[in-house]
Amino acid sequence: MREPAFRRTRVRYNSMLAERKLRVGRLEEACRDWHKVLDDCQHVQSGRCDDRISAMMSAIRPHLRNGHARALYERVRPLAPAA
Repeated sequence: MREPAFRRTRVRYNSMLAERKLRVGRLEEACRDWHKVLDDCQHVQSGRCDDRISAMMSAIRPHLRNGHARALYERVRPLAPAA
């Protein structure tokens, strides 16, 4: 029942986890976590979530030669907040 109440928190923490995984070189794991973030983001309206999406796009952009990163980037583009 309380699942929707925790979505924003899940978005925040899964984003942080993905960012850390990317920093230590675990690109595919980071992409998996970011896909989870995107699953939840569709149900959350929050400026912080929008910030996390923008940060994700910036972080993943240098890795677009990787198929996992490219698939993530293509998925997030339509959801990206307007600049």
